[in-house]
Amino acid sequence: MKKIAIIILLISMLAGCGKKQISMDFSEEERVETSVAEGTAGDTIYVYISGQVKKPGVYQVQKDARMFEVIQKAGGFTKKAESDYLNQAEPVSDGQAIHVLSKKEYRASEKKQQDGSDVSGTGDGSGAVNINSATEQELTTLPGIGTTKAKAIIEYRETNGRFTKKEDLKNVSGIGDGTYSKLESMIAVD
Repeated sequence: MKKIAIIILLISMLAGCGKKQISMDFSEEERVETSVAEGTAGDTIYVYISGQVKKPGVYQVQKDARMFEVIQKAGGFTKKAESDYLNQAEPVSDGQAIHVLSKKEYRASEKKQQDGSDVSGTGDGSGAVNINSATEQELTTLPGIGTTKAKAIIEYRETNGRFTKKEDLKNVSGIGDGTYSKLESMIAVD
C-alpha cells in the first residue's frame, strides 16, 4: 500500500512540475502579448494579401512595414507567382489589399494592354486607363493597384480635382516612382 502511495505521490509531483512549466511558459507568453498590445496598439496595421502566396490572409504588421514583409508573413511567393511587377520596397497601409498575380494572369494583363483593349470605358480604344474617369474596379486592373490605392486615387481626384498630367498620380499617397514607372504606359488623362 505504501508503494502505491509513493508512486502516486511521485506521479503527482511529476505531473505538477509539468503543469508548473507549462503554466510558466504560458504566463510568459501572456505577458509578451499584453506588453505588445499595450505598448504598440497604435503602431500596427492590418493588410490583406491574396493570390500567389503560400498563406493568403490578413496579417498584422508594423505601421512602417514594407510589402516584402507582408509577403514573407504570407509564406513567400508560390512557384506560379509573377513578382517582378510588384514594388516590394513599397510601404503598405492599413486596410490595404495586395493581390499577387500568377505569371499567366500577368501575361494576360499585359496582352490586354498591348492589344488595345479598352479597359478605361472611354471608348477610345487606346487600352489606357483614364485616371480621371476610371472606376475603382477599372483602376484595380492596373498592376500594383489594389482596392486601397484605387480608392486613394479616386479620393485624391475628388479632393484636388482632375489630374492634369500622368505624373500627378505620384501625388497620391502610396504611389511612388517605382509604382508609377510600371503604370505610366498604361494610364492616360483627358
